[in-house]
Amino acid sequence: MANDLDGSCRLYDGTSLQQIATIELNDDADNIRYDNVSRRFWVGYGDGGLAAIDPEAGKQVADVKLDAHPESFQLETKGKRIFVNVPNAGYVAVVDRDAGAVIEKFPLKEARANFPMVLDEASHRLFIGCRNPAKLLVLDTGRARRSRPSI
Repeated sequence: MANDLDGSCRLYDGTSLQQIATIELNDDADNIRYDNVSRRFWVGYGDGGLAAIDPEAGKQVADVKLDAHPESFQLETKGKRIFVNVPNAGYVAVVDRDAGAVIEKFPLKEARANFPMVLDEASHRLFIGCRNPAKLLVLDTGRARRSRPSI
């Protein structure tokens, strides 16, 4: 469980429901995704971080720095990338989850306030909802692997 108020992530035993670990991320831990491949949780937090949590060890095992607070993010299931909305910096970050680093940044010029995001991995499309102005942007993630994306 991620807690945006105190920035902690709390791990619970699935059988006893007892808390077994707390990972202090310090601020605004709010988006969380489970990675079936690596068996880690990824948590967006603070002024610009994406943390990988190993639930077996009960500790943080990676920390990816971003330029501002991450909002929605999506993990590939057949690849190693994480697509992260970073609205206050005006871009979508592409993170290599094996390397634990940002490998590309795709600036959003047509719209800002990019919060919701959906990945259609089979069709190589990333849908990004923007609020200012209200727009739906589509990133060609297949093309993003080779060069600059179409947005």
